[in-house]
Amino acid sequence: MTAQQRFQQAVAYYQRGQFAPALHLLTELSKVLPRQPAVWHVLALTQRKLGQLEESEASFKKCLKLAPNQAEVLSNYGNLLRQLKRNEEARRSFEQALSWQPNFVEARFNLGLLYWHAHDLQAAEEAFREIVFQQPKHIRARIAAADAARLLGDAERGLELLLRQPEAHDVAYLRSRALCYFACKQVQEAIVDLKSAIKLHPQDLGLYETLSDIRWLSGDQDWLREYRQQLSQMPNAKALRIAYVNRLLKAEAYTEAKDELALLLNEQNPELPTLLLAGYLARETGEIDAAREFLERAHVLNPAHQEVINELFTTALAAQRPEQARRYAERLLELNPEHQGWWAMYATALKACGDNKTYRRLYDFDRFVRAYELSTSQSGELSSFNQQLLAVLEQQHVQKQHPLNQSLRSGTQTDGQLFMQNDASVQQLKQMISGAVREYIANLPDDVEHPFLSRKQAKFRYSGAWSVRLNRSGFHRNHYHSEGWISGCFYVSIPKAVNREGHGWIKFGQAELGHSYRDEPDYIVKPQAGMVVLFPSMMWHGTVPFADDAYRVTVAFDLVPEK
Repeated sequence: MTAQQRFQQAVAYYQRGQFAPALHLLTELSKVLPRQPAVWHVLALTQRKLGQLEESEASFKKCLKLAPNQAEVLSNYGNLLRQLKRNEEARRSFEQALSWQPNFVEARFNLGLLYWHAHDLQAAEEAFREIVFQQPKHIRARIAAADAARLLGDAERGLELLLRQPEAHDVAYLRSRALCYFACKQVQEAIVDLKSAIKLHPQDLGLYETLSDIRWLSGDQDWLREYRQQLSQMPNAKALRIAYVNRLLKAEAYTEAKDELALLLNEQNPELPTLLLAGYLARETGEIDAAREFLERAHVLNPAHQEVINELFTTALAAQRPEQARRYAERLLELNPEHQGWWAMYATALKACGDNKTYRRLYDFDRFVRAYELSTSQSGELSSFNQQLLAVLEQQHVQKQHPLNQSLRSGTQTDGQLFMQNDASVQQLKQMISGAVREYIANLPDDVEHPFLSRKQAKFRYSGAWSVRLNRSGFHRNHYHSEGWISGCFYVSIPKAVNREGHGWIKFGQAELGHSYRDEPDYIVKPQAGMVVLFPSMMWHGTVPFADDAYRVTVAFDLVPEK
């Protein structure tokens, strides 16, 4: 067999997903044909598929040294660099590929994905739109551009893009169009699209969740009907039934959830997700011993399953076993030391065990919770800036009730990435908050041993931003932000009830683990319109309910160190 024939065989192995024999042949060929770029290219691709990332990069470099202007190689090398989280190098590689071949759609699509994951949705949309201009039938680019437009706050622009090229039999297209319809207040059109998507792909659990979310946010009392309808036709669809139970538990529909779980528990060997949900339900309904039994059975099936250990932690606290809870929290941190939620659980365990010294070092309220006045008014009325911002935000609070998976109650929350919107008031707020954040970070002490302080870095980026509007008696259940490093809340408009002690104030340090465990707050701040409060994302925080007919409107956000 000639070297060329062996190369063709290696390519065939690669295309069939047989990467080990492909690697063997290509490694030999790289010695026989060391100046053949195609060999190094396919070798690099094979090594990447096998997780040999350093070796893959070395092969890409050898290929590019021999043939520096191959757009396909540059694009694939960019994908490797993106996987290695070397985003700036990846961007240069994609742009170099496009400089050699401007109409190279794959490279531009990869560049768009890079911008997307770097949270630069505006640049991502531009890249995807350029592809749509070149190839109007490129459905993935059209969907991605529409999604970016929607998240940037212009769902109408995204919807217009999708309606130009209808794809009635593409699930991703229907999902994207449904979300745009919903953001444009066209609820029935959104529901029709998602029902069509479910008919095309009834096993896609995410479709049921999205549709039930839309029904819930629209105030539909029968918001779970698609789950029930499908289960009546597919009674053995275990994954769908588990998803249905999970939704019921989120809505605290415990009686119906128990009936559905009974069907799953009647199996000879219930699976871990079933046991996990059964443990949660038993604990929430006060059956602590039964909860522990379900969860211990789940733990045997997977001793490293973090959600199971977290439920065991909560159950131990509910059973007034703080030392056992502490051991579970320590185990969670061993498994995932960067998870902000596990640090919140550890703090709760320290407090329950009476280890005040360690607790106060972890949650140093006096140093970590800081308030800054950004646009306050001496007269007690809203500043002109806050009035402008309030008018912008009010237009975006279109839902009829709180999101199912969020902490707020008796209120609404905006969708999308607020700080990516082009509105002048929103961007001015972002700049004002960024100034306060820079001052906050500069005043933090250095401590490489502390889970919050060890991440200290001057550069940062916002990982999320949204507005919350609380109604009368509205509040935030105590929670933490798992996706952030520093979190904050800017007060746009507050009810006069805050002048009555505690009403609408923000509290810190109070854990709330379902209905089974809740301790007391350690620190509380009285809000003021125009004020921003900054604190660690891993810190428990919530809002005291208020009695007032006026809305309480805020902008909340998370940020992370910019690597």
